[in-house]
Amino acid sequence: MPSGLNDVEPWAPDVLRKAVKSFTSDVSFSVESHGRSLTIFQAIEVKLQVLTLAAKLYVLAHQNDTIRKLVQYVMSLARYDTDYDLRDRGRFLSALLIGVGGGLHGDDGEVDRIEEGVVLRTEQVKYILFEGKPTPTEGERWPGTTPSSSSALNRLVG
Repeated sequence: MPSGLNDVEPWAPDVLRKAVKSFTSDVSFSVESHGRSLTIFQAIEVKLQVLTLAAKLYVLAHQNDTIRKLVQYVMSLARYDTDYDLRDRGRFLSALLIGVGGGLHGDDGEVDRIEEGVVLRTEQVKYILFEGKPTPTEGERWPGTTPSSSSALNRLVG
């Protein structure tokens, strides 16, 4: 197993690498309905997920040089993206990761610093990124429901 990948599957860095390669491409497709054409952009949701994956991998294997470089790269791409949500998520995750493994190094090689605020420990960042939501079990769409009771109306009425 490569160094620094104790808590991570060996294929996970490769998934991040492939996702980062397509990070700058805008995926769009057109849908025609009732004689009108609608262009849908999916790239923002995918990019947000790539940022989240990068942050989670960094928390689990911040000692691994490949993951650290990929996370630095994807965070710098997010910093200059045209979408506000993506820039905000990148800034949020970069600030969250400052207390993990000495923080991410910026484009100039300097470690990102916070002038004021709280720097979270690695355990706290793990809790935020991994344990914020309960994990659904097989057959559940939402935690605590069965497949027959997973509709929104059944969840409200009971």
